[in-house]
Amino acid sequence: MSVGRSLFILLGAVTASLGILAAFVPGLIDFSNPTYIIVTVLGVVALVQAVSAATDRLKSTEEAATTRVVERRDPVPIPGTAFDEGFGDLGAMGRMRGARRRDEVRDRLEHATVAVLTRYGGLTEEQARAQMKAGTWTDDVYAAAFFATDVDDGGFLGGFFSTSITSESTFQRRARHVIDALNRRLITEAG
Repeated sequence: MSVGRSLFILLGAVTASLGILAAFVPGLIDFSNPTYIIVTVLGVVALVQAVSAATDRLKSTEEAATTRVVERRDPVPIPGTAFDEGFGDLGAMGRMRGARRRDEVRDRLEHATVAVLTRYGGLTEEQARAQMKAGTWTDDVYAAAFFATDVDDGGFLGGFFSTSITSESTFQRRARHVIDALNRRLITEAG
């Protein structure tokens, strides 16, 4: 047992003994100034703790503090990574999974386009959707054709030549143009 603990136990025993004596012999301890008694007791306790800490430090064999091993941090995902990976895999997927993935991409891009047009374009959600459906929300014909069915972006021949040269489907090309158009709009409006 350390010296500090021994002193602390001794102080506790003395305090308890004084309390019992004060209860049985009423005039033995003067309680007329309770603040003085409380401050004295707290001072003695602090002194005992200081002596205990000093003796523990003097008895210690350690020269320096030891620090714990820092854990490696887990990598934080970059926003949009899952979207980019799914977007890149559209051409390699099967028919059912590809259709489901295209619907997810279309929904996410539609939501993002509406958000950009309402926040930075000053449009209501209905006005934004109407411009998207009409293809008037951007000057980029490929981006406009992503949401609008009556916008001509080169049709079958343009898609055929683009796919044969870049292996990018018409859907991927249009989606990429939507993303680029949104980026340009954000840079222009927010910058």
